[in-house]
Amino acid sequence: MLSVSPSHGKISPGTEDEISVHAANFSLHEAHCLLFLTLCPECDKPVAQNDMKSHQTEAHKQVRNAIFSSVKAA
Repeated sequence: MLSVSPSHGKISPGTEDEISVHAANFSLHEAHCLLFLTLCPECDKPVAQNDMKSHQTEAHKQVRNAIFSSVKAA
Protein backbone atom coordinates (compact mmCIF):
# COMPACT_ATOMS: atom_id res chain seq x y z
CA MET A 1 0.00 0.00 0.00
CA LEU A 2 2.73 2.50 0.94
CA SER A 3 6.02 2.51 -0.90
CA VAL A 4 9.15 3.88 0.71
CA SER A 5 12.01 5.46 -1.18
CA PRO A 6 15.10 6.82 0.59
CA SER A 7 15.14 9.95 -1.57
CA HIS A 8 11.41 10.73 -1.67
CA GLY A 9 9.91 9.24 1.49
CA LYS A 10 6.49 7.60 1.44
CA ILE A 11 3.71 7.74 -1.13
CA SER A 12 0.42 8.88 0.34
CA PRO A 13 -2.38 6.60 -0.91
CA GLY A 14 -5.85 7.92 -1.62
CA THR A 15 -4.71 11.27 -2.93
CA GLU A 16 -5.61 12.17 -6.47
CA ASP A 17 -2.00 12.17 -7.64
CA GLU A 18 -0.57 9.99 -4.83
CA ILE A 19 1.85 12.63 -3.64
CA SER A 20 5.26 11.85 -2.20
CA VAL A 21 5.66 12.82 1.46
CA HIS A 22 9.04 12.86 3.17
CA ALA A 23 9.23 9.99 5.67
CA ALA A 24 9.92 12.39 8.57
CA ASN A 25 6.66 14.26 7.85
CA PHE A 26 4.46 11.29 6.98
CA SER A 27 2.83 10.76 10.40
CA LEU A 28 1.87 14.46 10.55
CA HIS A 29 0.55 14.30 6.96
CA GLU A 30 -1.47 11.18 7.75
CA ALA A 31 -2.98 12.77 10.89
CA HIS A 32 -3.93 15.89 8.91
CA CYS A 33 -5.67 13.79 6.24
CA LEU A 34 -7.58 11.77 8.83
CA LEU A 35 -8.77 14.92 10.60
CA PHE A 36 -9.69 17.13 7.66
CA LEU A 37 -10.46 14.90 4.66
CA THR A 38 -13.25 12.48 3.91
CA LEU A 39 -13.96 10.29 0.89
CA CYS A 40 -16.82 11.36 -1.34
CA PRO A 41 -19.41 8.55 -1.32
CA GLU A 42 -20.07 9.01 -5.04
CA CYS A 43 -16.58 9.29 -6.57
CA ASP A 44 -14.31 8.01 -3.74
CA LYS A 45 -12.02 11.04 -4.04
CA PRO A 46 -10.66 12.71 -0.89
CA VAL A 47 -12.44 16.00 -0.23
CA ALA A 48 -12.02 18.49 2.60
CA GLN A 49 -14.87 17.98 5.06
CA ASN A 50 -15.73 21.68 4.87
CA ASP A 51 -16.04 21.48 1.07
CA MET A 52 -18.15 18.31 0.79
CA LYS A 53 -21.47 20.12 0.13
CA SER A 54 -20.00 22.30 -2.61
CA HIS A 55 -18.13 19.29 -4.07
CA GLN A 56 -21.34 17.29 -4.31
CA THR A 57 -23.35 20.14 -5.83
CA GLU A 58 -20.65 21.02 -8.37
CA ALA A 59 -19.03 17.67 -9.21
CA HIS A 60 -22.17 15.55 -9.07
CA LYS A 61 -24.91 17.93 -10.19
CA GLN A 62 -27.76 16.83 -12.44
CA VAL A 63 -27.75 18.24 -15.97
CA ARG A 64 -30.54 18.21 -18.55
CA ASN A 65 -30.25 17.74 -22.28
CA ALA A 66 -32.54 16.99 -25.23
CA ILE A 67 -31.71 13.28 -25.47
CA PHE A 68 -31.84 12.21 -21.83
CA SER A 69 -34.22 13.63 -19.27
CA SER A 70 -31.45 14.01 -16.68
CA VAL A 71 -27.88 12.81 -16.52
CA LYS A 72 -25.32 13.19 -13.76
CA ALA A 73 -22.38 15.39 -14.65
CA ALA A 74 -19.06 13.56 -14.36
